[in-house]
Amino acid sequence: MSYQLDPELVPVMRTLAAQAAGLPPIRRGDWKALRERGNAGQAALAALVPPVTGVHATNYTATTTDGAAIGLRWYTAATDGRRPGPAVLYAHGGGMILGSLDLYDSLLSWYVAQTGVPFLSAGYRLAPEVTGTTLAEDVFAGLLWLREHARDLRVDPARIGVMGDSGGGSPAAGTAILARDRGIHLARQILAYPMLDDRNQTADGDARAPYLTWTYDDNYTAWRAVLGDQLGTGAV
Repeated sequence: MSYQLDPELVPVMRTLAAQAAGLPPIRRGDWKALRERGNAGQAALAALVPPVTGVHATNYTATTTDGAAIGLRWYTAATDGRRPGPAVLYAHGGGMILGSLDLYDSLLSWYVAQTGVPFLSAGYRLAPEVTGTTLAEDVFAGLLWLREHARDLRVDPARIGVMGDSGGGSPAAGTAILARDRGIHLARQILAYPMLDDRNQTADGDARAPYLTWTYDDNYTAWRAVLGDQLGTGAV
């Protein structure tokens, strides 16, 4: 089977390829190297986002169920003088082992500029420093904070959605499950190519290798960091 790259992705792939030129492959299980390389890649991608003006960002903190403090970043359009309306709680991508509020600053500013909907970015803790459902509990703490401050932020609590991409899709989906089980209403769950299943597929040869920004080994490394010895078992 042959693959052809979408022309819109060519500059993105060219940037990532130039960045990785001459670097040794990351060994399976080496989450530290994957984090370092991945953060550099996210920074390069952020630089490709068109410049955004008219969006204001404010930093806050929330307390998690185990007493830790996580960072939150609230994005609003400069013209945001509306009555209480919708808001999005966002969990950034990065395989649950990398990424940050700062690395997603450009993208979320662009989302807000395009939609006029305010976003709250949750700086959840990463694996393997924390594991299991802790990541989802961190994002859920962001949801509780947003609901608690809804009046001041001009947010309608009935119109809050949770969103995440890639690795952020897992704690975002986990947050939706926690909200359901704890009787807290969510208006939407928006998942972009979410990382939901720890069971790896079987590699299908090298046909797609030039186009992969996340490999089979990367997927194993990330899920291993999150789940440890439970990876791939019925206990997940």
